[in-house]
Amino acid sequence: SDGTMVRYGVQLAFVEAGQPADLLVGQSATVAVTTGSKADVLRVPTSAVHDVAGATGTVLKGGAQVKGGIGLRGDQYTEITSGLAEGDQVVRSW
Repeated sequence: SDGTMVRYGVQLAFVEAGQPADLLVGQSATVAVTTGSKADVLRVPTSAVHDVAGATGTVLKGGAQVKGGIGLRGDQYTEITSGLAEGDQVVRSW
């Protein structure tokens, strides 16, 4: 841990066709691990979602607090499954 982020040492295994051609055995590499993704969803900056409890959270839309459903959450964006519509403006931090 560097104070803000936890780091883990891991070993990766590639299937024969998936190994990058320029990666050598024992070489260090930086990787990103994606644990979930969705396409064509409504998302807002994660900093705009507050009071998360299970699959619900609160956002500030037009000066009013709105409870909404949330799906996948990441460090940058959170999926909104209900309570907002495309084009709604939310406040990132309040």
